[in-house]
Amino acid sequence: RANRYLSRIAVFLGTAFPAVNADRVHCPVECTGMPLRRELLEAASWTRDAALAELNRRHGSLLLADLRTILIFGGSQGAATLNEQVPQAIFALGSNDFQVIHLTGPKNFEHAKRNYEKAPFPVLVLPGSDAMELLYSAADLVISRSGGSTAAELLLFGKSALLVPYPFAAENHQWDNARYLVKCGAAQAIDNADCSTTRVAQWLTAFADDIEGWAERAKRSK
Repeated sequence: RANRYLSRIAVFLGTAFPAVNADRVHCPVECTGMPLRRELLEAASWTRDAALAELNRRHGSLLLADLRTILIFGGSQGAATLNEQVPQAIFALGSNDFQVIHLTGPKNFEHAKRNYEKAPFPVLVLPGSDAMELLYSAADLVISRSGGSTAAELLLFGKSALLVPYPFAAENHQWDNARYLVKCGAAQAIDNADCSTTRVAQWLTAFADDIEGWAERAKRSK
């Protein structure tokens, strides 16, 4: 709303993604892209195996280069839906074909960490990270919210994603971001209310059964 109001006196408005309401803007508007931190731009060349090795060195984890890596995060404060439903879904599959990196948010770290205590696969659970470039580089699939920076970072690192837009974002703008990535062929999206253990397990099964298809989504993302 602030951007639309200020457009009355602006000479130009640049947007991160194509505007879904350009007809309500009162000055010329153009999609210029999302500015990202220089650290991310400079680190986008990390190889997957090198990123996994560096994460193991920093955190004492035992992530393996020959396992598909799922990166899960819900923003700086975490996301209760992702913290609960995704681990349950992974366990429900009964598969050792994945390994998990999960950023839980600081308030939910201990609880979420306990959810993985009996995991039969390598896990790295963190409250947060200031090295997202390593996490993106290590990931084969990302499960996350769809804030503007996250959406832009997924495209920068060329990652396919399962998106669960934050349901209380202003004017539901995270769904606009998610739809853009879906339209690009880079992601799939689901409503937060539908993000059940069963649905996530179905997603992960589809991922495991169609690795080439998801790799193609990653190429479209890039």
